Amino acid sequence: MFSGSLDWGTTTDIRPESGATIIAPYDALPIPDETYDMVIADPPYNRGFASQWITHDRNLPIPKRILHEAARVTKKGGIIAVLHIILIPAYKTAHVRRIGLHAILCEENNSVRLLNVFRRTD
Repeated sequence: MFSGSLDWGTTTDIRPESGATIIAPYDALPIPDETYDMVIADPPYNRGFASQWITHDRNLPIPKRILHEAARVTKKGGIIAVLHIILIPAYKTAHVRRIGLHAILCEENNSVRLLNVFRRTD
C-alpha cells in the first residue's frame, strides 16, 4: 500500500488558466533535453470531443510534433505515453521504439482512444 505523497512532476499547457507548471507551446517547451524518466501526454483533439465527433481544428496539437517534443525531454531509456485518437506512426523519426498500444474506451460517446507507449532509444 502506498503511504507517501505523490509528486505529479511538471505539467505543461499553453493556457494560463490551466494552472500548469509551465505555460508554453507543446512543441517548444522551455525544458532541457533528457530531463524526465517518463512523459505522459493527453492532448486535446477537437472542440466538443467528449460529446460529438467534429472536424479537426488545425490549431490543435499534431501527434508527430507531440511525440518528437516528448522524446526530446525524455531521458534515454525513458517511457513516453501519448493518449490520442490515432495510432501515432511518426515514432520511426523520433528516436523511440513502440512498446505498447492500448485501446481505451472512454467519454460519453464511447469513443476509442489509443494509449501509444514508447521507450526512448538514443
